[in-house]
Amino acid sequence: MWFQGTLAVKAVNGRNGPFNVAKLHLEIGEFAIKHPLIQQLDEGRYPVTADVENIFIATRPANGASISELAVWARDLQIQSDEAQENSDDNDPLMAPGLVEEPEDEIPDPPTPVASKDEPQSADGSDLHPTSDEDAEPDPDSEVAKLFGDLAQAVLARQPVKLDPASGLMRKQVAYLKANGFRFKSTDKIWLPIIE
Repeated sequence: MWFQGTLAVKAVNGRNGPFNVAKLHLEIGEFAIKHPLIQQLDEGRYPVTADVENIFIATRPANGASISELAVWARDLQIQSDEAQENSDDNDPLMAPGLVEEPEDEIPDPPTPVASKDEPQSADGSDLHPTSDEDAEPDPDSEVAKLFGDLAQAVLARQPVKLDPASGLMRKQVAYLKANGFRFKSTDKIWLPIIE
């Protein structure tokens, strides 16, 4: 069933680094929600249309206790605006960092950006202008190839990229793309290179 509402996304830190949690505010109530799209969004509030498949009670650990909350499983989330509005839920205890459950994908720190000797580099050694050679084949042993698989060539060529949430590497991929001059266009669910 389709509903219109607001998705409130908040970034929190967990044992494996930062990740996003979200609440879906609909005309029928407020719900916790997990969806692969949430990990790609910046913190803020987004107008959405959600295809809600199931409403259920979810239980999660929190500081040695257990919290039960209404949650939804959404088959699809359609973000209506690429610009996030500022969150107003900063004091919401259910969005507090110590009270959220980290996503189950075990992901270490994001990879170091790839830099070429010919390209200008930032203070941290990252490439300011990654290669745009569309015919470049990534080295299969490179960090980018391991992280993105079949998408590595598009990433290195600075072409639009749509991530696969089933890869299990979403948080690392998002961190890499943000560090290397891509931005997420939430209405199209695609990562685009930032053109200066």
